[in-house]
Amino acid sequence: MAYSTEQLKQVHPEYRNNRARFQFLIDSYNGGADYARGQYLTRYVYENDQEYSSRIAQTPLDNHCRSICNIYNGFMFAKPPKREFGDLTENPLLNDFLIDCDFEGRSWDAFMREVMTQASIYGTSWVVVDRPTIEAVTRADEINLGIRPYVSLYSAINVLDWRYERNQVGRYELVYLKTLEDQSGDYTIVNMFYPDRIDRVRYETLGSNVELISSTPNPAAKIPAVCVYNQRSSTRGIGISDLNDISDLQRAIYDELSEIEQLIRISNHPSLVSTQSVQAQAGAGSRIIIDENSDGNLKPYLLQPDSQSLDGIRAAITDKVAAINQIANVSSIRSTETRTMSGVARDTEYKLLNSQLTQKADSLELAEEQIFDIVFELMGYPGYEYTIDYPETFSTRDKISDLNLLEKAKTILSMPALPNTDIEREIALSVIELVFEDSTGYQSAVDSILSMEEAEEAMEFQVHEMVNPETGESQTVTSEEQHNELSAQGWIHP
Repeated sequence: MAYSTEQLKQVHPEYRNNRARFQFLIDSYNGGADYARGQYLTRYVYENDQEYSSRIAQTPLDNHCRSICNIYNGFMFAKPPKREFGDLTENPLLNDFLIDCDFEGRSWDAFMREVMTQASIYGTSWVVVDRPTIEAVTRADEINLGIRPYVSLYSAINVLDWRYERNQVGRYELVYLKTLEDQSGDYTIVNMFYPDRIDRVRYETLGSNVELISSTPNPAAKIPAVCVYNQRSSTRGIGISDLNDISDLQRAIYDELSEIEQLIRISNHPSLVSTQSVQAQAGAGSRIIIDENSDGNLKPYLLQPDSQSLDGIRAAITDKVAAINQIANVSSIRSTETRTMSGVARDTEYKLLNSQLTQKADSLELAEEQIFDIVFELMGYPGYEYTIDYPETFSTRDKISDLNLLEKAKTILSMPALPNTDIEREIALSVIELVFEDSTGYQSAVDSILSMEEAEEAMEFQVHEMVNPETGESQTVTSEEQHNELSAQGWIHP
């Protein structure tokens, strides 16, 4: 098929609308040099290029976006999802895929973590499944040659165009996809996905030369790509980023950190105001030489701004950090606000965070099922049945705060006026639940507590002698059950 440069440069309208925002979101996550190159610092009215570049270099970035994404991923993949592949569990090609799914050494779990990270940043990420075009005669040849499916991850900023259409049963299907493969020098390479073929095209970025690098049949007979949503929006192919509002607040903090740096610098080194003929230097220990014939009203003087606004700027930053934590539902995790939050507030925040993580897990589970449908089809097992289960709840408790609360409760209950062994037992079980992550360790600790309770109950029984009045026989009683049994037979205390 012949392509024109106009067709190759065409992008989806939503991509055009969100391209600048995508770049801002990824720069906000990366921080460092990427954020500096983006020039997101607000420029002063009379500031020249050199002064602006210098201020960017002097301003640090407090990267909340990366922190939030790492917290979410930490909770999401603390416990790996369960995957059951039935008869194909020992399949060498499938095992190779799970160990190295992208031919770059990444395991499937590591790849899915990156998928979730990209979706958190942009709102969506795209996974494309492919298979080498080498043909094998038998399954053994496929295994020996390593001919198996592999995946590629495309961030939203590299997916230029797409189109969904309803099929005969009313389900939306992806019928066209264009991804950016490489853009260097004067040429750009794009991949064009169609249900019947995959074209790789190179075109001149500023010219009109077009070259079809390759055109291969599509073995899946459909677009082998899955759009992974962080949260769905009203537009198909566009998701809602976790960093939408957080990145704007981070940029505001970035501006205020620059103001703090400038205020400290100017306050410690005041500006010198003098006439052109005065020989003067500003700075600690410097001398000011005044022209003897100068007008007395033109004496040099130091201009030093008031630094009292510094506290106001710092308070504004603190408020914005609190807003970020509240938006992300991580106030009790990221900062010392747990000391001031009530138990009800923390509990509510944990539930909100758990709900958000559960929604992410459902989205990943659905995407992974769609990906493996394509993988098994390319392996020659269309419609193969398997199960993938992501956790439905996530441990988002603040263990330090809970342990402190249990310690205070135990201290109160240890008072002589408030003895309560049942509550003390529940406190011990709660501590075990917080300390042990795995079920085996938890059950072992619980069993040890129960065995200790049985031993204590046995020690509470007073060992004594009982006598049969008819025969004069005596017996040592060691348990309450034994005492009751002998009493029923007429035995008495001596």
